[in-house]
Amino acid sequence: MSDCCFSTMAVRRKDIALFEELGFLAEDGQPADTSYVHMFNEKCNYAEYNALHKLACDHVPFYGQNEPGIEYPGGLFASADGEIAWPAQINGMIAVRFDERQMAVVERDVFEVRRYAKLLDRAKTLLGV
Repeated sequence: MSDCCFSTMAVRRKDIALFEELGFLAEDGQPADTSYVHMFNEKCNYAEYNALHKLACDHVPFYGQNEPGIEYPGGLFASADGEIAWPAQINGMIAVRFDERQMAVVERDVFEVRRYAKLLDRAKTLLGV
């Protein structure tokens, strides 16, 4: 049995077929003169986590979000330059945990947020957004 969720993303127009293989569909009514398209998948299996990681490793830029599934939270993601980032989220907002014993934020979370911001900016540039 799979754990499905709704997911949306922006991808380069020339990469549409790669995402259609994962069940994504291009949204209707988009201008034909842009270098990118918005796509969605209403039954995204485990947020297509493994497949999106593979596309990221193949240097396919994209960014988007997925709603929570039964076994995982919703999330934002961005891919560019062979990397992908999925920062931690709580209730739809990017989260940075606080360690009460150390009285400090969890540095790994801060790193992931910064990495996501960098990759999101780069993905938007590569898509021509």
